[in-house]
Amino acid sequence: MDALISLEDLLVGLLALVGIGVGIFLILVLKNLAGVLKNVKVLIDDNQENVDDALKNLPNIMNNVNEITDDVNYALDDMSKSLPVIVRDVEGITTTARVTVEKAGQTVNTVEQGVKDTVETVKGTIYTVKDSSENATTYIKVIAKILKVIADRLKS
Repeated sequence: MDALISLEDLLVGLLALVGIGVGIFLILVLKNLAGVLKNVKVLIDDNQENVDDALKNLPNIMNNVNEITDDVNYALDDMSKSLPVIVRDVEGITTTARVTVEKAGQTVNTVEQGVKDTVETVKGTIYTVKDSSENATTYIKVIAKILKVIADRLKS
Protein backbone atom coordinates (compact mmCIF):
# COMPACT_ATOMS: atom_id res chain seq x y z
CA MET A 1 0.00 0.00 0.00
CA ASP A 2 1.50 3.13 -1.21
CA ALA A 3 0.21 6.32 0.20
CA LEU A 4 0.87 9.59 -1.37
CA ILE A 5 1.10 12.70 0.73
CA SER A 6 0.72 16.01 -0.92
CA LEU A 7 3.10 18.86 -0.28
CA GLU A 8 0.28 20.86 1.26
CA ASP A 9 -0.55 18.06 3.70
CA LEU A 10 3.14 17.79 4.62
CA LEU A 11 3.40 21.52 5.34
CA VAL A 12 0.20 21.52 7.37
CA GLY A 13 1.52 18.59 9.40
CA LEU A 14 4.86 20.31 10.00
CA LEU A 15 3.10 23.53 11.01
CA ALA A 16 0.91 21.59 13.39
CA LEU A 17 4.00 19.97 14.98
CA VAL A 18 5.69 23.38 15.28
CA GLY A 19 2.52 24.83 16.79
CA ILE A 20 2.35 21.98 19.29
CA GLY A 21 6.06 22.57 20.20
CA VAL A 22 5.51 26.29 20.64
CA GLY A 23 2.41 25.60 22.70
CA ILE A 24 4.31 23.21 24.98
CA PHE A 25 7.15 25.81 25.29
CA LEU A 26 4.63 28.52 26.20
CA ILE A 27 3.02 26.25 28.76
CA LEU A 28 6.45 25.61 30.39
CA VAL A 29 7.28 29.35 30.36
CA LEU A 30 3.91 30.22 31.90
CA LYS A 31 4.39 27.50 34.52
CA ASN A 32 7.84 28.91 35.46
CA LEU A 33 6.45 32.45 35.44
CA ALA A 34 3.66 31.35 37.75
CA GLY A 35 6.25 29.85 40.12
CA VAL A 36 8.29 33.06 40.13
CA LEU A 37 5.16 35.16 40.71
CA LYS A 38 4.20 32.84 43.56
CA ASN A 39 7.65 33.38 45.16
CA VAL A 40 7.34 37.14 44.67
CA LYS A 41 3.89 37.09 46.30
CA VAL A 42 5.26 35.09 49.26
CA LEU A 43 8.17 37.51 49.56
CA ILE A 44 5.88 40.53 49.47
CA ASP A 45 3.47 38.93 51.96
CA ASP A 46 6.34 38.12 54.34
CA ASN A 47 7.76 41.65 54.09
CA GLN A 48 4.54 43.61 53.68
CA GLU A 49 4.93 45.20 57.11
CA ASN A 50 8.50 46.29 56.37
CA VAL A 51 7.49 47.66 52.97
CA ASP A 52 4.61 49.57 54.56
CA ASP A 53 6.93 50.99 57.26
CA ALA A 54 9.48 52.03 54.64
CA LEU A 55 6.79 53.73 52.57
CA LYS A 56 5.39 55.49 55.66
CA ASN A 57 8.88 56.66 56.69
CA LEU A 58 9.91 57.74 53.20
CA PRO A 59 8.77 61.39 53.69
CA ASN A 60 10.70 61.59 57.01
CA ILE A 61 13.75 60.05 55.37
CA MET A 62 13.55 62.59 52.54
CA ASN A 63 13.20 65.43 55.09
CA ASN A 64 16.29 64.15 56.92
CA VAL A 65 18.21 63.97 53.64
CA ASN A 66 17.15 67.54 52.84
CA GLU A 67 18.20 68.75 56.32
CA ILE A 68 21.57 67.01 56.00
CA THR A 69 22.05 68.56 52.57
CA ASP A 70 21.18 72.00 53.97
CA ASP A 71 23.62 71.50 56.89
CA VAL A 72 26.38 70.42 54.53
CA ASN A 73 25.73 73.42 52.26
CA TYR A 74 25.77 75.77 55.27
CA ALA A 75 29.02 74.23 56.53
CA LEU A 76 30.60 74.51 53.09
CA ASP A 77 29.48 78.13 52.77
CA ASP A 78 30.84 78.93 56.23
CA MET A 79 34.07 77.12 55.44
CA SER A 80 34.46 78.94 52.13
CA LYS A 81 34.20 82.23 54.06
CA SER A 82 36.52 81.12 56.88
CA LEU A 83 39.17 79.38 54.79
CA PRO A 84 40.70 82.54 53.29
CA VAL A 85 40.90 84.08 56.78
CA ILE A 86 42.57 80.95 58.12
CA VAL A 87 45.03 80.91 55.22
CA ARG A 88 45.83 84.60 55.78
CA ASP A 89 46.35 83.96 59.52
CA VAL A 90 48.62 80.99 58.78
CA GLU A 91 50.62 83.13 56.36
CA GLY A 92 50.92 85.84 59.05
CA ILE A 93 52.05 83.32 61.64
CA THR A 94 54.56 81.86 59.19
CA THR A 95 55.93 85.31 58.40
CA THR A 96 56.17 86.17 62.10
CA ALA A 97 57.94 82.89 62.81
CA ARG A 98 60.38 83.51 59.94
CA VAL A 99 61.13 87.05 61.19
CA THR A 100 61.54 85.74 64.76
CA VAL A 101 63.97 83.06 63.58
CA GLU A 102 65.94 85.65 61.61
CA LYS A 103 66.12 87.96 64.65
CA ALA A 104 67.14 85.04 66.85
CA GLY A 105 69.89 84.23 64.35
CA GLN A 106 71.05 87.85 64.41
CA THR A 107 70.98 87.83 68.22
CA VAL A 108 73.04 84.65 68.31
CA ASN A 109 75.55 86.22 65.92
CA THR A 110 75.72 89.38 68.10
CA VAL A 111 76.17 87.33 71.28
CA GLU A 112 78.81 85.23 69.54
CA GLN A 113 80.73 88.33 68.49
CA GLY A 114 80.39 89.77 72.02
CA VAL A 115 81.74 86.56 73.53
CA LYS A 116 84.63 86.55 71.03
CA ASP A 117 85.41 90.19 71.86
CA THR A 118 85.26 89.47 75.60
CA VAL A 119 87.56 86.47 75.21
CA GLU A 120 90.03 88.57 73.21
CA THR A 121 89.91 91.34 75.87
CA VAL A 122 90.45 88.84 78.70
CA LYS A 123 93.23 87.22 76.71
CA GLY A 124 94.87 90.62 76.17
CA THR A 125 94.46 91.47 79.85
CA ILE A 126 96.08 88.18 80.82
CA TYR A 127 99.03 88.90 78.52
CA THR A 128 99.28 92.43 79.93
CA VAL A 129 99.21 91.13 83.51
CA LYS A 130 101.76 88.49 82.60
CA ASP A 131 104.03 91.08 80.98
CA SER A 132 103.50 93.42 83.94
CA SER A 133 104.33 90.70 86.45
CA GLU A 134 107.44 89.79 84.48
CA ASN A 135 108.42 93.47 84.44
CA ALA A 136 107.72 93.76 88.18
CA THR A 137 109.84 90.70 88.80
CA THR A 138 112.63 92.18 86.72
CA TYR A 139 112.34 95.52 88.58
CA ILE A 140 112.42 93.74 91.93
CA LYS A 141 115.53 91.79 90.85
CA VAL A 142 117.20 94.99 89.66
CA ILE A 143 116.32 96.78 92.94
CA ALA A 144 117.58 93.76 94.91
CA LYS A 145 120.89 93.86 93.01
CA ILE A 146 121.19 97.62 93.56
CA LEU A 147 120.51 97.16 97.28
CA LYS A 148 123.05 94.38 97.41
CA VAL A 149 125.64 96.54 95.69
CA ILE A 150 124.86 99.40 98.12
CA ALA A 151 125.05 97.04 101.08
CA ASP A 152 128.36 95.65 99.87
CA ARG A 153 129.76 99.15 99.49
CA LEU A 154 128.55 100.15 102.89
CA LYS A 155 130.28 97.18 104.42
CA SER A 156 133.56 97.93 102.86
